[in-house]
Amino acid sequence: MSEHTTLPVFHRTTVKVALKENVTLDQLNTIIAGIGGRYGCRTCGLMGVDLQLAGDPGDFTEIAGFEGVK
Repeated sequence: MSEHTTLPVFHRTTVKVALKENVTLDQLNTIIAGIGGRYGCRTCGLMGVDLQLAGDPGDFTEIAGFEGVK
């Protein structure tokens, strides 16, 4: 009889939010903080949350220099 190894199953939660046209940065910060507070870990630095933003095309090279961006 052969041995079987069970691999861990990682469950991921996907949260999709459509924003109003006139959303402010303060409102966006509140939305992100609310999602991170429910699905991330404040002690770990929200390592359990992947954040994807989509919008108009642009030059995002400066974003790589923001604090906390990997």
